[in-house]
Amino acid sequence: MGMAVVGRRVTVMPLTTKGKRASDTALAIPDPVAKAMGLDGTGSSLVPGELNAFDWVGHDLRTIGKAASFLFGRCPPGFFAAALDACIQSKSLSRD
Repeated sequence: MGMAVVGRRVTVMPLTTKGKRASDTALAIPDPVAKAMGLDGTGSSLVPGELNAFDWVGHDLRTIGKAASFLFGRCPPGFFAAALDACIQSKSLSRD
């Protein structure tokens, strides 16, 4: 999930489908939020302690769908605020 953009540099928070088992600090994505974000199934989580940064657009991204979009869906503002807070509270490890 995109967290910050500075110029061409983008910072994202990894998303996993392994649920809270992926990390002790994983933030579970509630089913209604997952649906709004365009995710399939249940058990998805964000991993706030493992941010990734890269230049936009680079080899780290693939387009999806017939529209060749980078967007899966929309994150509700309240959940984005919770994800940002979890990121700030974690001892983030940059995977730059």
